[in-house]
Amino acid sequence: MANGGAISDLHLTGTGLHPGLQGLIRLEKVEATLPFSRLEVAYGFLYFDPSDSLNPKIDLHGTSVIRDYTIHVYVYGTSLAPEAIFTSEPPLPQEEIISLLATGATREELTGNNNVLAGRAATLLVQQLYRKIFKKRSGNKKQLRV
Repeated sequence: MANGGAISDLHLTGTGLHPGLQGLIRLEKVEATLPFSRLEVAYGFLYFDPSDSLNPKIDLHGTSVIRDYTIHVYVYGTSLAPEAIFTSEPPLPQEEIISLLATGATREELTGNNNVLAGRAATLLVQQLYRKIFKKRSGNKKQLRV
């Protein structure tokens, strides 16, 4: 889930048979919430070309701090074929960074101790139950889901 703002400068072009979008959407103060981390998007753009309106180009930069690691994420390409580069300080291999973002633990920590894996699974279950029970009751709050 992501919360934040978006500013659009989009124009509908083409004809009724072949409509298209042209322009861009700029993301502002977007925070993507993952089960074990939060990714703050410093800036992000979606560029729309009328020749391929349903496949905008992506340019997105985000940062997450997990434990002692600062993780930088760069997503580019198109929505149908996105590419991502993950870097961290201190340095970790991309596979370890992805594991850290997704689970809050490195692959070595997950494979080395079954209790860590069971704890992560239990946390995910509790988060899902919480959302199902309590989020339905707070129907007045509106959020932008990007």
